[in-house]
Amino acid sequence: MQIAISRDPATLNPLISENEDEFYLEEAVFDGLLKFDAKGRLVPDLAVAVPSQTNGGITADLKTITYRLRRNVVWQDGSPFTSRDVAFTYRMLMSDRLASPLRSSYTQVASLKTPSLYTVVVQLRKPSVAAISQIFVAGMGFIVPEHLLRRVDDVRRSLFNAAPVGTGPFAVHSWNRGQDIELVANDRYFKGRPRARGVRLRIVPDAATRAQLVATGAVDLARVNSSAVPSLTSVPGMRVVQERTTDIYYLDLNTSRAPLDDRAVREALAGAIDRPRIVSMLGGGVQAADSLMPGDRRCPKTVRPASAVQTRNGGTLQLQITYASTRAAEHTAVVLQQAWKAIGVDATLRPLPFALLYGERGAVVTGRYDVAIDGFGVAEPGGIGPIIETDNAPPNGFNFSRYANANVDRWLVMADATEDERKRALLYANVQATLCRDAPIIPLFWDTNTYAFNGRLHGFAPEPIMSDFWNVASWSLY
Repeated sequence: MQIAISRDPATLNPLISENEDEFYLEEAVFDGLLKFDAKGRLVPDLAVAVPSQTNGGITADLKTITYRLRRNVVWQDGSPFTSRDVAFTYRMLMSDRLASPLRSSYTQVASLKTPSLYTVVVQLRKPSVAAISQIFVAGMGFIVPEHLLRRVDDVRRSLFNAAPVGTGPFAVHSWNRGQDIELVANDRYFKGRPRARGVRLRIVPDAATRAQLVATGAVDLARVNSSAVPSLTSVPGMRVVQERTTDIYYLDLNTSRAPLDDRAVREALAGAIDRPRIVSMLGGGVQAADSLMPGDRRCPKTVRPASAVQTRNGGTLQLQITYASTRAAEHTAVVLQQAWKAIGVDATLRPLPFALLYGERGAVVTGRYDVAIDGFGVAEPGGIGPIIETDNAPPNGFNFSRYANANVDRWLVMADATEDERKRALLYANVQATLCRDAPIIPLFWDTNTYAFNGRLHGFAPEPIMSDFWNVASWSLY
């Protein structure tokens, strides 16, 4: 199978991956204990079942999770997979030296024990309804092999990062940087040999080129811009589907530096944004977002006088909009620049390569920015924690706005600790109202993936949270 992807990954080691594109590819090579399916539901992966109170996998106090592991799993080099690999993965994720980007999700774990080779018991620091969907799930905690990495002195510079070994359906055969990644079927895969003999991932940054390649049959599957839909649907044998994802795009406002430490300025900037125009500029392939939380939640429109965005000495407010060098971000930045000019803000554009934005010394990670166009996957209301909770400010997490509100932190913790849906809804309403008022992050739009693929491709079922490769072993061409 030939698949066009938009970006060359920096690494294929899930311990140090920084972005969703890397996690997307890694799901073909690695497994979590659980994974998401096409409907966004948790399903077993390396675990035999999804732990629950019904099957005894989650205790009544919501503080202990027990995973029962599959016994017929081997790594792609033939070594057996056991609970020792899960324990090792956890230790690496929590390593101060490694400083994994995923570490913040695992700080909720108080201890991890392995009473047998096929049992893992996780003790949480506090009751949590959501933990089961946040730890050791594909894309947020792929399991890595202890026997290959335990003696590696510096994992960030390991050869494993370009030639990884997983338990997944496909193994990495070769990686030509900037060109392609060749995957071959894993004959040892625990669910049986994949239907396809291999997958070639062609790295094609330009969306128009990806659309042309899939239209001519040079590739079998590609994500394309929604603007390409009319021409692609006219191609015989071509199938085009559009699926809303759980990815929300928003503005991080750096609340740790003036003038964005002033709530009135943040409110004025939020009130001036023209979301319908952003949606139009992006070809209609996204949906306007009025809240960080999924569901029918909206922030009330707030209108601030022009004086709110003047400097303290009455001058013109100057801001820099920082963003990754992508078409969507570029168009969004231009709309923002024009909208803010109308209220007296002089905004300049600062496109950066992805690594200079999100890398270890990246602009948003180190706080060297004013406003940044950012994105994150939020599948349920409590999922905003990593980008909004005080303790998740860098380097611990993705709270790049450096927002700190003890009430918001407390309400999120309380909501996660109760199964009472009414109580959870009330707590999330408190969070919503506070974020609308404080505006540390301004929601822009929910992303929608547009896929074009060969009608001979069977088994492809887009997954809205992590990776479409969740069931790649069952894909076939005929």
